[in-house]
Amino acid sequence: LEEKEKELEEKAGELREKDALAAKARKQAEKETEELKAELKKNEVLAAGLKRDNTLLEAKLDNTIKTRQKAVKEQARRLNEKEALISKAEKEAEKLKGELEKSKSLAAGLKQDNAALKTESEEFRKKLRSKEKELSKIERDAEHERTALLERSEELSQNILLFRKKNEMLEAEIGSVKEGFRGEKAVLYEQMGTALTQAGLYSRAIEAYVKSLSFDPANAQVHYNLGFLYEHAREDSERAVFHLQKYLTLNPHAQNRKDVEFLIGVIQGG
Repeated sequence: LEEKEKELEEKAGELREKDALAAKARKQAEKETEELKAELKKNEVLAAGLKRDNTLLEAKLDNTIKTRQKAVKEQARRLNEKEALISKAEKEAEKLKGELEKSKSLAAGLKQDNAALKTESEEFRKKLRSKEKELSKIERDAEHERTALLERSEELSQNILLFRKKNEMLEAEIGSVKEGFRGEKAVLYEQMGTALTQAGLYSRAIEAYVKSLSFDPANAQVHYNLGFLYEHAREDSERAVFHLQKYLTLNPHAQNRKDVEFLIGVIQGG
């Protein structure tokens, strides 16, 4: 009887150690998951803000180039109407000043592109100063002004193309960051599933592995682990066979291929 009690006490100690290990693994996994969620949410909010601000900036720039092109056509048609041309150019200069103020406001919201926006704002100021100088030249030579306006229109079109390319690169980078977080989540849940399996918490281990596959469905090892758990812990033959076959499909040259095929045959034969 004493030996039996001693044996029971040893088993109880082992169970307590397993429970402690599981609790520690669960606490660490939950902490890392929350940190990862917070970081992902922060990046998603920042990415959404960048995308929204870039869309607004592109719309403003498109509106500016359309206005400038319209002004060029009007000025070319009314070369001999000197006073009207000067008045129109002055109004355009005022509008450019307003656009400059809007650009400053948008720059405050783009934290990561702050340096780039400062450069663009400086270029915009240079263009504005160039425009103001050209206004005085219009009084002396309207034909020269028309040529200068056409040249600036072409330059602005090129700047728009460059901006759009930068925007496409930024969106691609944002997509890459999101994909990287998916991979990290998949690894985190796989590690959680392994720890829970070692602790004997098979149901929770299955949940963790299934969650890992939701982020990386092509992880052959996770499919193998699920197949093993469904067969030995839940006796769910159908799901066990599904995941074991998926493991062989994703890893056709697996060293344990024959053993897995034999296990599938045993499950289906049983």
